[in-house]
Amino acid sequence: MLPNFEPTPEALSREAIELNLHPNAGSDHPRDQESMPRALAKTTYHALTTHALPVVEFLSMPIHRCQRFFLTTPTQPPTKETSTEGELSPALQALSESATHWLPIQIELHGVDLDFTPLGTASAPTERLATTTTTTFEPHQYSTQPPLEGLLSALTECGHPHALQVIVRLEDEQEGTLAATVRVVDLRREARWHTRDAEAGYRSTTSMPSVTEYFEAFQPTSNRELPLDYGWHHRQETRLPGTPTQSVLELDHPVQRNDYSAKLAADLATTPLEYARLLTGPKPPGELTKAYRELGVSPWLSLDSEALPAVYALTPHTYTTLPYADHDGRAAPHVTHRTTIRTPTNNPTESTSITREHTPTHPASTNNTTTPTPTEPTPIPPLQNSDSELATQAARWLTEHGDHLDPLPADTPGSFTRTTPSGQTDLVVVLEQDIHRGDLIATAAYADTHDAYTGTLIIAATPHLAQDARYTLNQPFHTLSGRPETVLESQTTPLETQTWQAVRPTDSPPVRWLRTRDTLYCYFDGDIVASTDASNPATALLDNLPRVHKDENTWRVRDATGTIRERYTTTASFRNAWQPHLAPARPTRLATGLEAATILVADGSPLHEHNRYPASEPNHPTTTAHRTRLAEDFLETYTIPSTTSTLEIDAIVPQFAAWVRHQTTESLDHQLATSLNIAAPRLPNTPPNSTDTHINRTWRYPPHTNP
Repeated sequence: MLPNFEPTPEALSREAIELNLHPNAGSDHPRDQESMPRALAKTTYHALTTHALPVVEFLSMPIHRCQRFFLTTPTQPPTKETSTEGELSPALQALSESATHWLPIQIELHGVDLDFTPLGTASAPTERLATTTTTTFEPHQYSTQPPLEGLLSALTECGHPHALQVIVRLEDEQEGTLAATVRVVDLRREARWHTRDAEAGYRSTTSMPSVTEYFEAFQPTSNRELPLDYGWHHRQETRLPGTPTQSVLELDHPVQRNDYSAKLAADLATTPLEYARLLTGPKPPGELTKAYRELGVSPWLSLDSEALPAVYALTPHTYTTLPYADHDGRAAPHVTHRTTIRTPTNNPTESTSITREHTPTHPASTNNTTTPTPTEPTPIPPLQNSDSELATQAARWLTEHGDHLDPLPADTPGSFTRTTPSGQTDLVVVLEQDIHRGDLIATAAYADTHDAYTGTLIIAATPHLAQDARYTLNQPFHTLSGRPETVLESQTTPLETQTWQAVRPTDSPPVRWLRTRDTLYCYFDGDIVASTDASNPATALLDNLPRVHKDENTWRVRDATGTIRERYTTTASFRNAWQPHLAPARPTRLATGLEAATILVADGSPLHEHNRYPASEPNHPTTTAHRTRLAEDFLETYTIPSTTSTLEIDAIVPQFAAWVRHQTTESLDHQLATSLNIAAPRLPNTPPNSTDTHINRTWRYPPHTNP
């Protein structure tokens, strides 16, 4: 699959030529009467052929209140020996000569430094135009309006922060054909598809125009549409517990193409490499190109030189609302003026720039005081674990995605909290080293039982830690072969109240916690020493356990009857003899633990969802057999046989639907109840179903309950 990519700070800046339209300036010269798309096309073709530039990049994006336009080409980084203030690199000088010669006089030209640092490196949804044909397109194949003009108008009318990038290179010098790459980046706070569920939600709610809508004559597709072409479908799941509907992406089965193609298509839809190409500029064809080719699509349009205006537009627009006004983590790219290349010669003092809210005295591209300085990183609030490199990376990534971060309230587990633009607040857990299962389960349970939180976000340093976290939340307990009791994990937190702490001798084994549907048991040194109703807090067991109370400078240890057994006058002497019992981690969710959690992994690259594509089995003889085997696994883990009670199938389906969608990419748009009915009688010690609506099993304990 495709690698992740983290641009270096040095790669986020490049020289460019800013194009600033002055409509009142002009002349009767034929050049000045030409359409802007055609003039830009001639500029590009001249730069590629006469000056032998490798590529020409066109950029358009809102900065402050105006849509701004830039031309650039790869340049060598300046050195102290070759750099002169205000002087353009040789490559950009060549591009500026082409622009000066071919662009109408109404277009003012300035050499600028364009810095993308304020946008941040956290990837944003990026749609790349592709085509299913290798045909070289000619100008008669599209309508009189260049397609990009329509796309740009739709983008500016939406008013959302965005970036439009067009990269053109010579494809065949002898034939004179060109290759044009078109990308649109959605930079809204709400735009996110770093998880499969987020991608499904984005697909169902986005108001951003799609590039394919405007290039219909070019047999278009895009990386955003590839999953739907290669076995995936989008639908609304209505069977999840506590959720009326949930947008989901699933694989059709049987998949017509192999599983690798389906996953590659899904990978291309959300790869951070596409966003990185906006930040760092053009790159030679590489792994991205190879991946598109493997799916039989071209990631660029092949154009006849006369058709090149199709991918250009220069339509000024002034925004009534600042596009980045409500985005805490991203800001518009920073533009720094270097030199004036050309100003209109026809009454320049009377001309009015309409690509800015106001035009200061020249140079027109003065620094925008509303954006950070080029080297200013995205600010993040002070948080716990502030000395943690991963926590800092995670905080910056979340902030750039538009999340608001806060330190944790006192006595709250986790690392910090994040609130998304939609108002969802999650506890964030940063895992850098070993995972402690009990603490993670307790944190997820805390988020689940406090109204202030929606769920848990886990950020792991490695795939191994992420997998451990996933397994922990997927099955937050251990089972005993042939027995109905469930073994709970222990936290690192002592079992205590403000007055008492449960203790055991230092040379004794740790306590084990057992849970049935109705009772919580404390199992110590081979015996059950205490129990309480499952609805009670674990501290209800303190009266039945040895416990300690510190009064002034004396530690008094009482036995289970309340009799004082020992007194210690120093902490050291007490700790040498006794250690605390650790509290049980009591999960609130069993099969649905992954529904209320998101697991991201850093792995030395931008954060991405762990196990985005669970193992599917498209080559299984029948999908019914596959689902039945999954139903057997589910029932054996989360239920136990019963001769006195039954479970209604309809009550199991929501739990099964929530669990199974994290185990497979196979479509669940089928009768899951049938799979459960078939699976139950196959399990050991389970009597045959008496009806089609009930099975002779019961929950290990209620599947979603307070701890």
